[in-house]
Amino acid sequence: SFALPHCVLVQNPPALPLLLVARLYCWWLGIVVLFSRSSNQRRKIPGLIVDWHNLGYSMLAEGSPFRKVAKVYESILAPF
Repeated sequence: SFALPHCVLVQNPPALPLLLVARLYCWWLGIVVLFSRSSNQRRKIPGLIVDWHNLGYSMLAEGSPFRKVAKVYESILAPF
């Protein structure tokens, strides 16, 4: 048996690819808890907390196609 985290803390930047990995980890833990037979486990998906120092895409060169991809990536995976 292991204790489940209440949350996962990610510092941004760098968001690529860590935001996706952290989201998938939280989702996976939610699946594990859902199918767990242990009654003492929390029945909740851990929250993802992003420590936004600044937006990662904003540090990339203006007009760069990678900047546009990074902006969409950040807005989808950490919209708040």
